[in-house]
Amino acid sequence: TDTLVLINLHDNGVGMSAHQINFSEKGIDNMKIRARKIGGTLEFFSTSKGTRVTLTLSATHILNSSRKH
Repeated sequence: TDTLVLINLHDNGVGMSAHQINFSEKGIDNMKIRARKIGGTLEFFSTSKGTRVTLTLSATHILNSSRKH
């Protein structure tokens, strides 16, 4: 099994609605596309107490990518 790298960002703001997350301007979509380009996923979790953004990456993918440069 591959080791996963998780990066969590969170705030204690008012949160975002599902509509804002799924039908935003290009910003959120671009972040998700960039995460996929580096072999990861980007997820948003939001409540009235804030929003958490989680980037999940494969450690193997990160190591293999860094060796190419």
